[in-house]
Amino acid sequence: MIKYAKSHEYVRLIDNNEAYIGISNYAQSELGEIVFVEYFDSADISQVLQQNDCFGSIEAVKTVSELFSPVECEILEINEIINDTPEVINEDAENSGWLLRVKLLNPEQLNDLMDLSEYQEFCNNK
Repeated sequence: MIKYAKSHEYVRLIDNNEAYIGISNYAQSELGEIVFVEYFDSADISQVLQQNDCFGSIEAVKTVSELFSPVECEILEINEIINDTPEVINEDAENSGWLLRVKLLNPEQLNDLMDLSEYQEFCNNK
């Protein structure tokens, strides 16, 4: 299951307690060629992010955009592949282009996010 935030991050569930967080296919297509991802100090392993906390930024040829946590979570892993090959996000944003692997601390917050059809409608109305 994947859920989407209005800020264009997704949460892809691995199981009931773990998930991947990244940017949506729509977001990466709007950003264009991604050249760099910066994780802030708040994105260290075992750090807790509150819902909507900024954990980094993503730089594309056209612009820089901040990254927000769609849910309250504890960071378990940072996708190190992104450091050397950020273009993976352009190639496969919602799978191998994930940014954080997290433990969900408040799974009910997933109910505040959009499913794919709601997200597509949201993007079409921009």
